[in-house]
Amino acid sequence: MAKSWKWAYGQTPEFTYTVDSTFSWGTISAKIVSKHGLVLSCILNITDSRLATQDAVHVFQLAKAIEGQRYSFVDDILATSSTTGEAASNVSSWLKTVMS
Repeated sequence: MAKSWKWAYGQTPEFTYTVDSTFSWGTISAKIVSKHGLVLSCILNITDSRLATQDAVHVFQLAKAIEGQRYSFVDDILATSSTTGEAASNVSSWLKTVMS
């Protein structure tokens, strides 16, 4: 019998998950706060950035796109995100991996 999402994820306590990665265009860290299986917030910080302003905007839009979403389904949101560019693609793939 398959367990429901609510049973599998909906009872999780609040937690904060902080991860970082380095790309050719800079280093990024993500602070993800989740409770009851939902992403409450995702704060990105880019250091040593070599990104154009518009590329950075696209990266930060990814963080906003997953807020309020089910933690286990963020890959669906990131896959359909309208953000463009290499940096946004890098961050999207990275977030899918670290949140799986």
